[in-house]
Amino acid sequence: MKIVLFLLSFCLMLSCQTKKTISFNTLKHTERKALFCYKNCQADSINCTYLRLSYPYFDKNNQELDSFLNHQIQQVLLQRPDSGQFISIDAMRDSLFKEYEAFKKDIPDSELPFTEEISITVEGGKDSLLSLECLHYYYQGGAHGSTVIKRRMFDLAKREVLTPHHWIQLKNPDLLTLAAKAFRAYQEIPDSMSFTDAGYFWEADGYADGEFRLNDNFLIKNDSVMWLYNQYEIAAYAAGTPEVKLPLQQVLPYLNKNGK
Repeated sequence: MKIVLFLLSFCLMLSCQTKKTISFNTLKHTERKALFCYKNCQADSINCTYLRLSYPYFDKNNQELDSFLNHQIQQVLLQRPDSGQFISIDAMRDSLFKEYEAFKKDIPDSELPFTEEISITVEGGKDSLLSLECLHYYYQGGAHGSTVIKRRMFDLAKREVLTPHHWIQLKNPDLLTLAAKAFRAYQEIPDSMSFTDAGYFWEADGYADGEFRLNDNFLIKNDSVMWLYNQYEIAAYAAGTPEVKLPLQQVLPYLNKNGK
């Protein structure tokens, strides 16, 4: 009888450990880095073509959770904005080097390098929600490089990627009014000036041209929800990456009831 009770207690203990929710701020992870230089050139030289990577690796939390997060990070890491998904880091490196070789074949006298840098960081979260940001910079000749910033959120309890349109009512008129007001204040746009006249060009996606809209590139950080628009998304290159931030408490009423 004692053996049976012991086994039952042991099983219950394991069950509780498995179901225990890990908060975003208690997750354990290390930073992994990799640098690949074309023909062993020096990355800090002005004409070196290279691929540089930096990303978190989750370990010693929960085996299932670590596996889920590391897989999701690899998916984000291996997606180049202009070339789709790669199957491995080596495939991404080889693609960059081959593109550079083709460029040099066409313009052999050029001293311009091809550079690609990808950095994924843990930006914050709330309770069992984790926020990550991926900054992807690449330069392939021309006047300047391009930067694409992707934000992702994960439900640690459900081991799910939070699909923005299912999690929050992005097109809710009241939420858009709050966000538009916050955007005007941050960008110092007078109420009397239209967004179009201020140099912003929201368009399509079911909205009237020039009408403010929220995108699905957001995360939770320091009890705020922060949206980011990438270069050229709503403004000229010189505008950089405009943001709009709202307190999480103001956003909570506009979450979808199913929480997904």
